[in-house]
Amino acid sequence: MIIVTDNGCSNCGLYQNQLPLLDSRYSLCDVLWVGLSAKMIKARGESAPLGADTNSGKIINRIEGDLNNHVFAKTNLVKCAPLDQDNKLRYPTYKEMKSCFCHLQNEVANLGPRLVFLLGLKVATFVLREKDVQIPSLDSEFNYGICEYDNVSFVPIHHPSFIHIYKRRQLDQYISKVQAIISQTLDTSVIHVSGKAS
Repeated sequence: MIIVTDNGCSNCGLYQNQLPLLDSRYSLCDVLWVGLSAKMIKARGESAPLGADTNSGKIINRIEGDLNNHVFAKTNLVKCAPLDQDNKLRYPTYKEMKSCFCHLQNEVANLGPRLVFLLGLKVATFVLREKDVQIPSLDSEFNYGICEYDNVSFVPIHHPSFIHIYKRRQLDQYISKVQAIISQTLDTSVIHVSGKAS
């Protein structure tokens, strides 16, 4: 179930724009995708973090497609929608990312993923700096570096929307490289199948 809920957080003012957009389908997962921030939604239950109604979500679904022996969950670094004075989406500020980071840390601790994909340079830079981990470059051939922290593999990769807009001809290569990281990191074993919600 995808929920838009008031989790009682008022660390920043973004909750006034839109309540947090959360994915509560699983209690545990093997892989966690982390985008930058929630998008605007028009109706309750209409969307999800990195949902299939977005270009990014469609690419992620293709990556997951052949790996259905693993449990995947999706979230954003900033759970609420950052809006400008014209009520349009904007990039979240450092302060907003800092205010919301505790929620991502809780998600990683509670969901227990072995692999966390940090989508795009903004997300990767913020998360890895907070963990005092050196940030690998985003290789143009999609040979991504893996950062180990507290027995979790954090992998900065190009955001799927970047691939959709600027590297569409290399989409299949991108998908194959990310799938290979998943298979190699998880050793094709089923870790948290019992974490699926019934």
